[in-house]
Amino acid sequence: MSKVYIMGILLSILLNNNVIMGVPVQNELELFLYTNEKTQNQLEIQYQNEEDLTNVISLLKEIPPEIVDCVDKLVLYDNEVEENVAGISKDRTVKLYDFSNYCVATQKHIICHEFAHIWGNKLMQYKVLDYHYTDYAEAVKEDNNYISSYSKKYIIEKNNYSEDFADSVAKYLISDKKLSKKYSNRQAYIEQMLDICEGGLYET
Repeated sequence: MSKVYIMGILLSILLNNNVIMGVPVQNELELFLYTNEKTQNQLEIQYQNEEDLTNVISLLKEIPPEIVDCVDKLVLYDNEVEENVAGISKDRTVKLYDFSNYCVATQKHIICHEFAHIWGNKLMQYKVLDYHYTDYAEAVKEDNNYISSYSKKYIIEKNNYSEDFADSVAKYLISDKKLSKKYSNRQAYIEQMLDICEGGLYET
């Protein structure tokens, strides 16, 4: 048997098992257009299994439409891209990995966190928020605490408040739009941003 023939057999086996070079091969993505009931804007959702799509649609209805409209595309992958990476947000696109592997509460935190990143970018685009999150950072300092160990690391090591902003928005949305007294300045800031958006910021 030639080496080429043997390699062909091995490649066929790997492909049939959706594995190549130790990396899962992604299944073909299906397309669903989610319509924002309030604004009638559409969000393109690409997904690989129906469970992820169903769960995401349910969660999207709980996120303010002004935040949902900041995202153009949401991609749901069956597999994780690497360990400890549940989602990535960039250029108005959110990618979520192995979404069905998480409990509902964690799924909601992940999607709210990633959408908050895109929302923050939109606020920067309209110059309501600056790149360094200067005004938001002041609210964090007034609260005088950290909202999570994850965001704490970014603040201490990088003086970066983007993760704190995303975590705070997620906590605000998950907690029925209320943060505890420990985060009252963050809550006031988030509500101010939402009021600005509801007032027609995107239309100017």
